[in-house]
Amino acid sequence: MQQVGACLRAARVAAIYLVHGTFVGNDPWGSHATLNTFAPRYAGWWRRHTKRLIDRIMDDTANYTRPYAEMLQRSLHTEGEPAIPVRRFIWSGENNHIGRAAAAVALIDRLAAGNFTPGQRVLFWCHSHGGNVLALCSHLLAANAEVRNRFFRATEVYYGPRGGPDSPNAAWRRVRELLDRPRGGEQVPPFLRDRGLGSEGSARRPATALDVVTLGTPIRYSWHTAGIDQLLHFVNHHPVRGHPDHKSALPRHLGDVLFGTGGDYVQHMGIEGTNFPPLPWCWRTWLADIRLAQLISPELKWYHLPRRVKAGRRVPGAGTTLLVDYGRERSRWIRHMAGHSIYTRTGWMLFHAEQVARWLYATRQPAPAERP
Repeated sequence: MQQVGACLRAARVAAIYLVHGTFVGNDPWGSHATLNTFAPRYAGWWRRHTKRLIDRIMDDTANYTRPYAEMLQRSLHTEGEPAIPVRRFIWSGENNHIGRAAAAVALIDRLAAGNFTPGQRVLFWCHSHGGNVLALCSHLLAANAEVRNRFFRATEVYYGPRGGPDSPNAAWRRVRELLDRPRGGEQVPPFLRDRGLGSEGSARRPATALDVVTLGTPIRYSWHTAGIDQLLHFVNHHPVRGHPDHKSALPRHLGDVLFGTGGDYVQHMGIEGTNFPPLPWCWRTWLADIRLAQLISPELKWYHLPRRVKAGRRVPGAGTTLLVDYGRERSRWIRHMAGHSIYTRTGWMLFHAEQVARWLYATRQPAPAERP
């Protein structure tokens, strides 16, 4: 792990963000959303205590805990060298468009306050739909003004003009104003500078690079490659006889799911069309989610879902994908969650860290020192 840390420092990785997936956040069902309007102070209190409770119940089962983050930061560190901070990014964990969109906006707002300098890199380590939060970020960072305006118009009923500068909804207004600034000037943060200018793939390299690693992320959204710099995917996959090696097969019986015979079934099944609707009394959230669905996937029909599930796609259209056979599950289903929780286990931390260093940073050398 210290060798991995040396590799990351040589590549000038300034911070690592751990982004959890669905249902292990601070508001997995969106039940606290209405409190933002009437009692924002209590909404924050409920979110903090909800996340603490979930961490205590789930531990490292499909969840990034505080001890995991501390262990990763400590093990990457070498005495006498600058430490690479490892931070958890906590979002609601809702399984719908508006929940992930709100997380993407909050993440951009947090990056803007990060005080990163030109030449540094930021590494995101994303489990499950946490990867799709970054996919939405990639589009927001690289989209033109017309696309961004459509996004914010669709979600305006959700964040609206409510709340003061300290309210959770204030991040939406700050990010909208930030993304509307000219990208070539000094008034924008380094991670945003020059990003998304020109056509996709032809944008100039921004001053601060964003690298994304996803672990078991379902193929839900596309990636805008001008919005990020490097992209690496891990998928728990067991090839099944009679099917292409790079595709997943439907479970033949309940035992396949209970023992993870085909690998990560949640990554296989959690594709477009498997969202949960927001709670009906959160009408602003519900309406914003409908408008986002019409913007993101207007052609999606519910009766197309069986065909898409049967396709068994494992490999996204962008980035490098590692199909990893983690071995057969011997724990109870509630612990491995149909092959989906293996990625957040501390026992696999070294393997993932080594692969990230190999695929993203092994060829990067320290910048030569400037001569006087």
